[in-house]
Amino acid sequence: MRRRTALSMLLLGAFDLAVARNKAAMKEFAVHFPNHLLKFALPEEMVSWVPPAGVPDYFDPAEHLFTRGFQTLFTTMVDFNGPFWMGARGSLFVNSDVSQLEPEYRERVDSIEALEKYLGWWVRDERAIWRINRIDLNGTPVLVRSAGDSLQIVTMPLDENLFLQFSLRIDHVAGKSSNWLKRAQSMRDAIKTSISLTRK
Repeated sequence: MRRRTALSMLLLGAFDLAVARNKAAMKEFAVHFPNHLLKFALPEEMVSWVPPAGVPDYFDPAEHLFTRGFQTLFTTMVDFNGPFWMGARGSLFVNSDVSQLEPEYRERVDSIEALEKYLGWWVRDERAIWRINRIDLNGTPVLVRSAGDSLQIVTMPLDENLFLQFSLRIDHVAGKSSNWLKRAQSMRDAIKTSISLTRK
């Protein structure tokens, strides 16, 4: 009985240490916009999954066509693997984009209050799914749109027609252990709390 207790404590200690290391091993990024500076960090495990183009150092919306209503800044992900015979138990996906207002919307979104009003209008047909909360991240007021526990979208105004989004999604593989979930949530929260957008 004592051996089992000692082994359990050892395993829990190792897991907590892994989580702590995961929190510490973050790479910082900065993206300059014409009037803003975006800063955030990604866990080292996710950096290698960033596409070859990488995270841009500078992004001027005037130089891009928003033919689909948005422009992707970057996307990345990481799998949480079990034993080799089981494969991935789940994944964490991160996507950031600059989005444009729907053409039929006639108001500005250059404040957090105006953006909150727009998001309510934008998801008007899916209000039962989404929950929108206003929080502060590193001195930046942001909106967090969530659908259950698996998807969180952090949204911030850029100018009267554009807003910035970070989509953080945890995917479960059906029928497999969820022991990895604590680590995925810890990584997601570390990314979210690293985000800041300041005006130049």
